[in-house]
Amino acid sequence: MIHILRKIKYLYESFFYKNKCPICNTPIDKYLQTGTNANIWKQYDGVGAGVRNAVCPVCHSTDRERLLYLFFRDYYFSENKDKQIKLLHIAPESNLSKYLMAHTNVEYTAGDKRCEGYAYPDYVQDVDIMDLHDIADNTYDVLVCNHVLEHVPDDIVAMKELRRVIKPDGIAILQVPYAQNLEKTFEDKTILTPEARFEAYGQNDHVRLYGMDYKDRLESAGFRVKINEMSKDYPAKYGLNCNENLFVCYKN
Repeated sequence: MIHILRKIKYLYESFFYKNKCPICNTPIDKYLQTGTNANIWKQYDGVGAGVRNAVCPVCHSTDRERLLYLFFRDYYFSENKDKQIKLLHIAPESNLSKYLMAHTNVEYTAGDKRCEGYAYPDYVQDVDIMDLHDIADNTYDVLVCNHVLEHVPDDIVAMKELRRVIKPDGIAILQVPYAQNLEKTFEDKTILTPEARFEAYGQNDHVRLYGMDYKDRLESAGFRVKINEMSKDYPAKYGLNCNENLFVCYKN
């Protein structure tokens, strides 16, 4: 009887709802709008930024958070289910953080650079990814840094620090918004005001606009980079951006 009721429920959901968030597993009519309307994202065909329907109305996850969730659920944890994992999560997203902490084989640490006017959960440590002096070399098996580097004054320094603290066989997932029609990353140290940054970089707290050389920048910091195109393999109902690839970075 329970099996029959479940089948009826799924049929009802598929008929009335065209989307389903993979994190909260909730059928929804549509994802909510997010992102800035900066012209730069339209001009250069931005990925991971710009106005888009990407927020789950139930758990409030975004497209980029769901992508990382699916990477860990369907790839990383299935391949490392018996491994004890030390994981560092920078600027942790709420849903992804809860999911990672729920794994008994994960020793989870979260960090963020605390800024005035923002509230942070108690478990989030105050860290600066340009100077992780309190963390020893080769500490973490996994490092997650999702849409952070575009805010950092010197991203190459930060990349080198992130590489330093992962183990020789560790990985770092380093996502940023990037422009598909921009060959080389654009940054100008004289652009300082929020208004000017919005016009130049698409958001008032970004300090550069990443182009298609992002992989090269990661490699210049010493990473070996593998681009995972898994977003193309999932149904549209999950609300992913099929053009957003994962930058999986290896120390060696």
